[in-house]
Amino acid sequence: MSLDSLSGQAHDVEEDIMHAVSRRIACSGGIAVMLGAIVPAHAVAAPEQSSLLQKVAQMGERFRWEGNRLHLEASTGELRHRHGFSSAEIHELRAVLRRANDTSRASAPGMDEVVAAGRLLYLSHSDLTVGTAAALTAAAEVGPAALAAAWATFSAAFSGPLGFATAVLGGAFFADFAVKILQAVASGKGIGIYSQFGLPPLRVEVE
Repeated sequence: MSLDSLSGQAHDVEEDIMHAVSRRIACSGGIAVMLGAIVPAHAVAAPEQSSLLQKVAQMGERFRWEGNRLHLEASTGELRHRHGFSSAEIHELRAVLRRANDTSRASAPGMDEVVAAGRLLYLSHSDLTVGTAAALTAAAEVGPAALAAAWATFSAAFSGPLGFATAVLGGAFFADFAVKILQAVASGKGIGIYSQFGLPPLRVEVE
């Protein structure tokens, strides 16, 4: 067999692996366990969103709270040259931060129906450790502000209550969220995210 033929076969295998990984990201088991009428099944982290989420989690220590507003202590040049963000990812990150701090996003269409429905999303232990939500775990280990930034990035794919602004959810919510994620990982469990009346409009349970 020629060298060119072997190289072609290797390329085909690499493409097959990448396609399989992409399908795993799009259909992560625990993330797919959600109420279809409320959160569409296709509204999960796409590969490009997963890349941005990973980078946000890796620089989690550069995020901080000012009141309930989330701030990033990094210049555009630092994002590009030190952390490897592309121009498109920098643009999207800025948009994520604007949405995260948009206090007008205090309610969502269909909130009454969502509250009655109960759990909005379940992330399994596998999702939190090796799946697309593993970046949330990495951010939770850094602290609440890092988790808030990672969650704002992760939840950008969702409409409705899962897309609440971090400014609405508040720092105390993310402090509890971080603890619950670490508890779930340590105990071999997952987490359920539920809607509720009042503030914060979401709560997290280890399940």
